[in-house]
Amino acid sequence: MALKRWAVPSCPRKNLVDGTSNWWTDHSGGTNEYYYNQTIFNHTPNVLLINGTIVTKSSSNPGSLAAGEWTWGYNDTVGGNTIYVRLSDGTDPDTKTSGHIQCSEPIQVIEAASGKETILLSFMVSNYSYTTNTSIWVFHTDLDGNVLFKWAVDILVANSPLSLDSKIVLEPGDRLLVMSSIEDVAAIASGDES
Repeated sequence: MALKRWAVPSCPRKNLVDGTSNWWTDHSGGTNEYYYNQTIFNHTPNVLLINGTIVTKSSSNPGSLAAGEWTWGYNDTVGGNTIYVRLSDGTDPDTKTSGHIQCSEPIQVIEAASGKETILLSFMVSNYSYTTNTSIWVFHTDLDGNVLFKWAVDILVANSPLSLDSKIVLEPGDRLLVMSSIEDVAAIASGDES
């Protein structure tokens, strides 16, 4: 048995605007709508911030967004689902300053070594914010990035940490990722890598 520990200290948000790059493309099917044209994880972010404010995902489809809304979909030639946004002032997100749009993204906690099976014995997630509850998504993906299992839970400030005591077997190349609605979340896993 070769016991090992894996950890991530926080869940930083992905910056979708850097103030100089052309990361957003005009969506011809909607008024002042733009889609993110860069690589993004193949699952809806659980939080999106515009100018520092959390914006609830719209139930509208791309092409039907009202000012100040965002959605997740596939309505262009990007090759998969992505973020569509219509800013409240109707401008191209690329004209904004760095950090104007940010989203949660999965952070890798562990990748099983090639040629080795890994058995996780424990997995804990901690909300170390003193003021904000969080929504956590945990993903188990295979070598090709396909989601094999998704687990979602809300962690209140007073209920941290959350512990998952189920044994999880990761085949070679499998990954365990965590995504949080706030950055103040840490994850730790321990197990046998043999």
